Amino acid sequence: HQYYKKIGCDLVITGERRAEGGQRAISHTNCFEPANGKRHQAKYMPLFFWNDETKAYYKKYEGIVYSDCYEVYGMKRTGCVGCPFNSGVHNDLLVAKEHEPNLYKAVMNVFGQSYALMDEFGIRKTKILEGLD
Repeated sequence: HQYYKKIGCDLVITGERRAEGGQRAISHTNCFEPANGKRHQAKYMPLFFWNDETKAYYKKYEGIVYSDCYEVYGMKRTGCVGCPFNSGVHNDLLVAKEHEPNLYKAVMNVFGQSYALMDEFGIRKTKILEGLD
């Protein structure tokens, strides 16, 4: 948001789709949101109404190849790799450990202590580090 402000951005365009569910499905009512008191930039989501079938058709039609994270490793989302607040962080770490050992090592160096503390204090229902030894 600071960057948008710095460059004088008045429109943010994202690839959010309602069909992804979760917050994306309930946070917005349509594909355009005007700037308001909280957000100084208008927001446009041109893919908002695309369902999974439309996305698959476009992928095939345009010959798009997804990252190995999706195509090979079977991840559903990538987001910020290793973020302790990601509900699927444990599974993401398992995938990274197996397929991207350097990334796994980097994530553990950055967030390892956070994972350990979250596990120790029972902040999550399941342990993040369980089975990663």
